[in-house]
Amino acid sequence: MQNRTFRRHLIWLGIAGMVASVPAQAFRFEINDDTYGEFKNQVLIGASWRMQRPSDSLIDKNNVNPNLCGFGTDDACMSFNGNPALNQKLIDAPGAFFGANKDDGNLNYDRGDIVASVFKLTSEVSLTWGEWVFKAGGTAFIDPKNYHFDETHPDTNFQPATTRRNHDVERNVGYDFQIGNLMASRPFELFNHDFSIAIGYQTIRWGESTLVALNSISEINAPDARFLYHPGTPIAAVFQTTPAVVLSTPLTDDINIDLVYQLAWRKVQVPKGGSFFALFDVIGRDTALLSLGQFHEDPDGLQRLPSIGANISNSSTTVAMDNKGGEPRDSGQFGTKVTWYNADIGTEFGFYALNYHSRLPYLSMFAADASCISDTTTDAITALAECQGMKANPDGLEPVPLDTAKFVLDYPENIQMYGVSFNTTAGKWSLAGEVSYRPNLPAQIHAPDIVFAGVQPALPMNELVLGLGTVGQLGGILQGVLSGDTLALQNLTGLLGGTLANPGAVVGNLLSIVGAVAGNLGNDFALPPRDVAVPSFVREYRGGAAIQPNQFIPGYERLKVMQFDFTGIRILSSTENPIGADQIQFIGEVGATWVLNMPDRNRLQFEGMDFNNTHYGPGADGTGEQFHPQGANAPANPTVTQRLNPTHQSTGFADAFAAGYRFLIFMEYNNALFGKTLKPQILWSHDLTGISIAPMQNFVQGTKLWQVGTHIELTQDLTALVFYQGWTGGGTNQTYRDKDFAGFAVQYTF
Repeated sequence: MQNRTFRRHLIWLGIAGMVASVPAQAFRFEINDDTYGEFKNQVLIGASWRMQRPSDSLIDKNNVNPNLCGFGTDDACMSFNGNPALNQKLIDAPGAFFGANKDDGNLNYDRGDIVASVFKLTSEVSLTWGEWVFKAGGTAFIDPKNYHFDETHPDTNFQPATTRRNHDVERNVGYDFQIGNLMASRPFELFNHDFSIAIGYQTIRWGESTLVALNSISEINAPDARFLYHPGTPIAAVFQTTPAVVLSTPLTDDINIDLVYQLAWRKVQVPKGGSFFALFDVIGRDTALLSLGQFHEDPDGLQRLPSIGANISNSSTTVAMDNKGGEPRDSGQFGTKVTWYNADIGTEFGFYALNYHSRLPYLSMFAADASCISDTTTDAITALAECQGMKANPDGLEPVPLDTAKFVLDYPENIQMYGVSFNTTAGKWSLAGEVSYRPNLPAQIHAPDIVFAGVQPALPMNELVLGLGTVGQLGGILQGVLSGDTLALQNLTGLLGGTLANPGAVVGNLLSIVGAVAGNLGNDFALPPRDVAVPSFVREYRGGAAIQPNQFIPGYERLKVMQFDFTGIRILSSTENPIGADQIQFIGEVGATWVLNMPDRNRLQFEGMDFNNTHYGPGADGTGEQFHPQGANAPANPTVTQRLNPTHQSTGFADAFAAGYRFLIFMEYNNALFGKTLKPQILWSHDLTGISIAPMQNFVQGTKLWQVGTHIELTQDLTALVFYQGWTGGGTNQTYRDKDFAGFAVQYTF
């Protein structure tokens, strides 16, 4: 048992180098011999600055050039009349196709700007009363830089140049309170058997993973990713406490069992849209944009479809975003851990089983309303009649209700996790590892494909051409109406379904449609069919049935996923290292994620978090013709410019296997600077191969992260930290590639 305790001590000694730089001092009090406690506090003040300019490759094309995509027939970035030059202009322009929903954090902070200025107080009181132990604590912070923040918008076509950050995002990154321990525990005896119980908000650490945390065995305590970017925050403070009941008992001298029931669900806290480290702008926002570069940022839904689209439709491409509707129930989360110490080989094994609801959000969707054009309609005059004149009639119906779709942040329930871990020693090394298996882990489907599925009901089944024939029919009727022909007026009324409250307005609007078509003779306008404009792989993967209006479309598929992790820890004394340190702690970790049943990419694609996402299907530039979701049943001889997808995307998707390694070197130099202790540290992370599935994305091939810094112990209670953190590699899948930052923190413990 003593060897096992020493081995654990070695592991946590290494982690402690990241957790704290000074011993925690506390105010201790005693009421009587059986009742006593302590009150400890930590005040942290820190700031960090952006060290790089924003990269155009990670910014929306219309934010790089707000004049790129116009609104007419000849200057838009998509074509209703077969002009390939408009789409090619979009492809050739600098910027990211999918950047409009991901780039606000880049736009709001330039090189040299403060990105965080944190004042944080962490407090905890503990009380021992007989065999009972009570703990209560929490962390409050305020970030003046991100409080009352004005966001920047280079594209001012449909929004002002600056707007005040919304309250939900401000509460997320500008100020907040996070509950810490709030629990009671005690040992007790039942049937001559020893037990202990803990009830309340607490930290429940499982497994052995340290630097590859997402999707590990340690799943119970959801991270607070905001704290990763608060200068000076110890890594232990990144994990939120969770409300649970934990019952523990030894089964034998070498075997222990813990039973866990979670009392409430807690999600991962992430930096929300527009903050410097936000991964996705829509989190915390009310709206999102349906765009692969063709449309401008438009939070109020003012933009209309380009060219003749604006004459027939009132729809924008801005849709609602529901941040709460997909949250799971609190009940149904439980698990068990069994530990077994094998004295013969000096190794402790852990065995785990857990049923939980996702702490990470997935992007799902409610499909749009149905177009007023029936699936059997093949000509524009019939479509006008079915839609009662479309936009031409103030009482007309909507032919392309794209903006009735709705995104939802979704948290799937009842994920199962099974795991095995070990820890041991080999010479002067402490070694540990874990393997976890999830037979039904949700993986995020490629976001553009979810969008394509969601807007299918808003488009007609068949191509509707507004050409010279349509002009002739409408022109004849309108000419008669304008000349006072009663029969022509009756024909127009019948065409519009018998609703003609304002003939003058209707005639004027119809004349604008006729004029738009007649002004481009030889180039018929066409409203594209859904299977040409927005073909969807997820629809075909799930059986091929038509997407129904307002149908819920889960943004994930459940896959069989294994994760591996191996950790080595070595502590070198002053006589064992060549750099004169009093002590060096080394933690190295290798990890991998393996999807056992990843569908073939030609059937379904999974999100790789690429800023340059388009779609795997055929592009409007003629690329990817062989990759239509319907294969041999794809529409024959399509007009390629009718596709919403600018160009076929062939890379940037999640892979079945991804792996990388990390290491942390923590040095200690006593009395190094005016009698003060210096503790330099180096953190290095390198993703070797593959792109992990999202949202639990641990690896993006080629990505390298490094952090260099040092703690300076000024007194026993006061410490300072300076650091620099940077990224490189990973291409446009690497969100932080242009977000190097440097900072400092001062921490006082009392």
